[in-house]
Amino acid sequence: MKKMQFNARLSAFLMGAAVAVPALAQSQIPDEERRNNYWAVQGGVNHLSSWPGVVDFGGPRADATLTLKRGSTFGLVLGRQYGKARYDIEYQHGSLKVSDVKLAALSQAVSASIKYDVLTVNAYRQGRFSDSMLGFVGIGVGYGRVNLPTIGLSNGCKCFSEASRGSGVVQVRTGLDYELSEDGLAYLQLGWTRLPGAKSGALPSVTYGRRSVAMLSVGYRGRFN
Repeated sequence: MKKMQFNARLSAFLMGAAVAVPALAQSQIPDEERRNNYWAVQGGVNHLSSWPGVVDFGGPRADATLTLKRGSTFGLVLGRQYGKARYDIEYQHGSLKVSDVKLAALSQAVSASIKYDVLTVNAYRQGRFSDSMLGFVGIGVGYGRVNLPTIGLSNGCKCFSEASRGSGVVQVRTGLDYELSEDGLAYLQLGWTRLPGAKSGALPSVTYGRRSVAMLSVGYRGRFN
């Protein structure tokens, strides 16, 4: 009789352990170890001090430079997390203010803006610093398009005609996440995006090379399943 009671208690214990152990293991898995879908929205400032180019007059050529001021950037993200790795698709739009143009020895103050749009696929690796703080670093590749404005000079020369081009881009990112709840977190992000160059059509034409724009942004990332 005692043996039967012991076997019954042992069976109940083993059954309870079979249920409790997986549940305990699941509860001990930190958020960054679970698979999560996520969306994000972000905005901030970008910086590029100048954008050099060459103006072609149909024979003679002259070096040119657009002097830039700090601009703005905005982005939308949709992705999925696998353990400590994150993968997402990101769209970002940015603008940079043109404050001055220089053509050979001529310099003139202007008011214009450069626009760009970028779509990338990004991969990140993240690690936890504390219960609520995480760090991340990542790289992305994709497609981008820049639009540089038409700028006329005071002497009547339309030396800077509109230039636009799209091509491949690459970017790197690093930043900090702060968990607000199980469903979302706020983040601070520093990044660099290598934008395409551009060339206008009719003479006088202007050709701009590739440039890297830096950006600092804050955002919110929401999790969903």
